[in-house]
Amino acid sequence: MVENIKNNPYSINKFIERYNAMADILNETKGAGVKKLDVNNVSDNKIETGTEAVLKFNSSSDEDIDCKYEITSFMWSKKGWIFVDENLLTAEWYCSVAGFVPDSNYDSVGDILTSVTNGSENSLYASAKFGDSNYTISKSKKVITLAGQRME
Repeated sequence: MVENIKNNPYSINKFIERYNAMADILNETKGAGVKKLDVNNVSDNKIETGTEAVLKFNSSSDEDIDCKYEITSFMWSKKGWIFVDENLLTAEWYCSVAGFVPDSNYDSVGDILTSVTNGSENSLYASAKFGDSNYTISKSKKVITLAGQRME
């Protein structure tokens, strides 16, 4: 029974499985250089990515929910982002959204990211609703974030 809970579509195991599957696609087709995540490195509902960005799961309102069993939201944030290759940052965003959305693929993740980034071209903040979730991008000279939250 515990295995079924840990492997439900919204568990950290499935998030990382989907993240790594998208990393494989992007590394093979685009030469992106995305490093895979290891579920054993998740601590306090967060994990560090290959660019040293932090993926935090379950916002403060849901922080009592252990991401091991259910992810209701994520926030990818990177300090010093202007010093990292833009293609690698975009690739990590693809992987993060793919991890968050069960049954996603390269095209559906691209649609989500296009939808939210179109609003952020001349702005420091943008958001877009896509499916059952809301996505936001926030950027400053120091930090850039991408977040997703399931609507109830």
